[in-house]
Amino acid sequence: MEGKYNIKPTGTPYNKHDHVIFHLSNDTDLRYNDTRKFGRMMLVDKDNYRHLPPLSKLGQEPQDAKFEDVYERIHRSSLPIKTLLLDQSILTGIGNIYANEICFRMRMDPRTRGKRLSKKRIQELIDVSRQVLDEAIKQGDMFYLWFRYKENNIEWPWDILLSCLPETEVLSYVTLGCYGTWQHCTSLCF
Repeated sequence: MEGKYNIKPTGTPYNKHDHVIFHLSNDTDLRYNDTRKFGRMMLVDKDNYRHLPPLSKLGQEPQDAKFEDVYERIHRSSLPIKTLLLDQSILTGIGNIYANEICFRMRMDPRTRGKRLSKKRIQELIDVSRQVLDEAIKQGDMFYLWFRYKENNIEWPWDILLSCLPETEVLSYVTLGCYGTWQHCTSLCF
């Protein structure tokens, strides 16, 4: 999903990317801001919205995920794990940055085929997904992992990550589908 919801006092000037504005009864506005215009909004029946596409096709939230359901979907697939993490019908809420972070924390090559993961690794994947999303929610976004501000200079993610790795480990950039990703390698990868 793209976009963010903001609550602003009524009368606050609009941002050029505020595309939907709900005027609330307490003199505030709920504004949907979407720079890239990827988000979608529909007016639906409040009692049945979860049963209508596209929401009916979404998988479980990582925090609520049942191991058996996730295991079945991942273990029977020959797709790369990063592709499976981005598949919103398996686990919802995991985008490219989150998928990168999950693979990195698990020290797992994002090209690893789903069917190669053991039950233990899939449980770890669920646990790490929960952890990453919980941290992102607490921080307000995942960009705290990608951009660190040091006075007025921006340190880019590869500088941060490379500086944290032991000498026997490296990161390499690979493309899966149309997404770029960082592959975490030890000397065993070569």
